[in-house]
Amino acid sequence: MNAPFTYISPTLTIEALKHSIAYKLMFTIGKAPSVANQHDWLNASLLAVRDRMVERWLRSSRAQLSQDVRQVYYLSMEFLLGRTLGNVLLAMGIYDDLDQALDEMGLNLADLMEEENDPGLGNGGLGRLAA
Repeated sequence: MNAPFTYISPTLTIEALKHSIAYKLMFTIGKAPSVANQHDWLNASLLAVRDRMVERWLRSSRAQLSQDVRQVYYLSMEFLLGRTLGNVLLAMGIYDDLDQALDEMGLNLADLMEEENDPGLGNGGLGRLAA
């Protein structure tokens, strides 16, 4: 099915990432850059990366649907993901781009990644306490 509208896909340039992060911070998180804390910046960065990831996911889903293949979904309780931002950035090949974009905005990717909660057995991230 064709979409009844057109849209512009998010691009992977440094400038586009900076714009997307700032836009997400202001219009999705609802914070001005001057008052945003590290967690706000993390969430804005996550949402900007998510937009780019969803584009790939939709393209992959369309390809699978057009081939009429079966899909199996299973996630074992033993497979706890932990923090995911770094893994996603590496898998998408945009780790260095996001690092540079944040650096140009006066932020540090490693510091923001420390803000990401570590999901631990549904207990709000108690896995951090063991470290």
